[in-house]
Amino acid sequence: MVVSLAWLDNSPPVPDLPPSFAAESPDGGLQAAIETALAGREGSYSVVVHNLANGRGASLNADKVYYAASLYKLEVLLEVFRQRDAGQLDFGGLLTLEKKYIDLDLKTLDALEILENDEVTVRDAVRAMTIVSDTPTAALLQDTVGAGRIDETLASLGLGSTQSANRELPTSARDMARLLTAIAAGEGGVNAGSRNEMLSLLEQEGYRAGVIAGVPPDAAVAHKTGSYSDATHDVALVWGPKGPYVIAVLTDRSYDWDAIREVSRAVWDYFAAQP
Repeated sequence: MVVSLAWLDNSPPVPDLPPSFAAESPDGGLQAAIETALAGREGSYSVVVHNLANGRGASLNADKVYYAASLYKLEVLLEVFRQRDAGQLDFGGLLTLEKKYIDLDLKTLDALEILENDEVTVRDAVRAMTIVSDTPTAALLQDTVGAGRIDETLASLGLGSTQSANRELPTSARDMARLLTAIAAGEGGVNAGSRNEMLSLLEQEGYRAGVIAGVPPDAAVAHKTGSYSDATHDVALVWGPKGPYVIAVLTDRSYDWDAIREVSRAVWDYFAAQP
């Protein structure tokens, strides 16, 4: 049967963004704050921060390649909206959750009340993939738009390590920060309305132990997480005390959000203390 997932989407408004984004300028104090937050921790960590209003930024191991885990859903998200805006994809079209997709379930389908061979619209599949990070609908959307097409879009944005068609799902902090910045800027062949729809969906992503846990509870954050046995990641657009900033923290730790929370807190506090 056709399952509606409209109830998932509260459509929060997207706060204002600068009309153009400031070029990144390395900030030694920000760099030190990030390194201090990670001092003494086991594992591998990569961080990229870029304040879109004033350009202040820093990075650590930005090009190290990790397994993306659910960060790949951010790649799918941009391509789905790009194809819609190009007239190549109908968000009202129906998609069938065949067994090969149901078998990818990581315990989200019960909450969505989706069974094998149920149908959802493209729009509702996007909601499920983004808001609850549902993997069956993500894989279905990836097949619908084509992993090769996704990679073409990523390459056009200058992502050097990220590949959707590669089963290893490689990515880097630099690539993820670039991808979220492109979404925020409305790059990649999407219009302003689609940009806002994507950010509104990302504001509702339900995993909140990483970047969101390190900022005040009333701060607006649009983000995507990814976690697995060898990956705990968060890439976010945070409307901060000195303007919106993009932060990507990728690690090889297993479901370990403490470091991401502490880096997030250090970055917020650093920007808050600036004149």
